[in-house]
Amino acid sequence: MLKNVVRFEHTIGPKIYHFICDPDSPLPEAKEALFQFLIDIGKIEEQIKATQTAAEAVKQSEKPADENKTEVS
Repeated sequence: MLKNVVRFEHTIGPKIYHFICDPDSPLPEAKEALFQFLIDIGKIEEQIKATQTAAEAVKQSEKPADENKTEVS
């Protein structure tokens, strides 16, 4: 099946990014779709941050007890 589409393209750094929609898409709906993509990307960023925080907490808890002590002179 052949279908006409509208493709917006932006080059950022070495990567090319595309947004593809039907040519008769209402602008408010296209804007809403882009907003939903931003929400999804934000959720992915939050998951990555939570994973990194959990990994750092595990590393801290695995340190030997004598490394966490400080010497008093």
